[in-house]
Amino acid sequence: MEANRWRQLIRWYELGESRQIIQAILEQPPLQRDYDTVSLLARALCAERRYEEAAEQLTQVAEEGQDDPMWYFRLAYASLCMGQTQQAAGLLEQMLELAPDSREGREMLEICRRQLARQNRQKKLSAVTGDPVEDLRALLPEGEGIPQGDKLEIPAWQMTIRPRVHVTEEGSTIVSYQVESPQWDRPVFEASVGIGTDPERSLAIAITSFRYGMLDGLRAMAEQEPFAWVTSEYAGEEHSWQVYRSSLVGLGDTPYPPDYDAFWDRLGQELLARLGNQSLVYVKVFAARMGDDITAECRVNDVLSPSLSRRVEEYVHTWQTEEYGSQKQFFFFRQQPVTQKPYPHSWQDLRRLTNEAVDLFGQCVERNDYEDYLQQLCQLTGDPHLAEELYSFLPEICAEVAYAGIISPETVVIRRGKEETVCYKSQMASYYIIYQALLERMEKDAKARGLFGYFVAASSIYKMVRQAKEQGRSLEEEGAEITVRFGFSENYQLR
Repeated sequence: MEANRWRQLIRWYELGESRQIIQAILEQPPLQRDYDTVSLLARALCAERRYEEAAEQLTQVAEEGQDDPMWYFRLAYASLCMGQTQQAAGLLEQMLELAPDSREGREMLEICRRQLARQNRQKKLSAVTGDPVEDLRALLPEGEGIPQGDKLEIPAWQMTIRPRVHVTEEGSTIVSYQVESPQWDRPVFEASVGIGTDPERSLAIAITSFRYGMLDGLRAMAEQEPFAWVTSEYAGEEHSWQVYRSSLVGLGDTPYPPDYDAFWDRLGQELLARLGNQSLVYVKVFAARMGDDITAECRVNDVLSPSLSRRVEEYVHTWQTEEYGSQKQFFFFRQQPVTQKPYPHSWQDLRRLTNEAVDLFGQCVERNDYEDYLQQLCQLTGDPHLAEELYSFLPEICAEVAYAGIISPETVVIRRGKEETVCYKSQMASYYIIYQALLERMEKDAKARGLFGYFVAASSIYKMVRQAKEQGRSLEEEGAEITVRFGFSENYQLR
């Protein structure tokens, strides 16, 4: 092709004038079109969504393109857009043999593989049994999962999964999962929702969401496939972590191509600040948009973080979507044994001691000897540091629930003598385990619920609320934020 005509085609390409390019090239006899001209024509045809014609043009110059990575890429793109995902994946694999550093090629191949995996999942959905254990096993490689009653054992990963099915009045299905491993200091929890045309379909969708969401990240951790290595600081000590992540599970109208790093880029540094001395910390990020209606949440060890959720919301505001779309991703922080400091209580022990501390408090109320409560907690736990935490945390947790209109920050202030330390509640080994055990006990036990008001009356928050009322103010109506300062002994150790 003459130079002036070629320059005109390139100029149209830069201006996005695909139709002009197509018309000009197709006016030429086929024998006068060289390889570069056909390649440009194929790109213009793809821009106009004429994928089949683009593929035909590229096929005609296959011999000339066999050593050009971009020939494989362009034909793969057209194939993918026509729904020929398997063919597109094969072309991209050939492209990457010629250009292994091509980011475009790797990203498109990842898209192909995810689409193929989704297609495979859809085939398996048609064979669901309605048994959450058996259906989850069917989604794993053959022989990997072993059903044991109401749980699924995965020996190669050293994990046990217990699913429970809950059907809502609206007809959707919620499957809650508790995942445990002897390598972790706490279980992992997740709830997956399925909405389908019938209960079996809803259940299958919920199970599939878990398998290719959270369980994908747990698999990466079990098979030692970290995507990042990070360090954090807590209580004057440095802690080293490997970070694992799940697939980015998308539904509906979401940004394309998907940005698998979007959540980590926006949350990673702030998540490091929330790491303590645990062996495992897990994070769930969920984002959804329907017009101007946005749902955004980030949960650390299944506890909602309002500040991190706002960061997710800021990101979702950038989505250029018209219909409903959602994304979900999980991150797992696994501390290296060399930096982890031994903690004397398992999560089961903490839950048991919390329940016993509630019973002990009830006895103190009956005897009217609350002043001896701390000393009795020391005898109960055999651990003066945990005793101080139970003594201080239980009343304030109840007060947080009682005064829901008051904002409780994610941080607390620990005062030891003249020294003050600010830390996130999520960093402390015991705080949220005590929190959850306490609220579960009061939900299930009427006698424990009867102690709720006594706990609230013993809290610092209650004293501040009363002082404000005496001044004619309502901290709840004001939406006040109260930072609690826990006064511990000078010997108290932050763990």
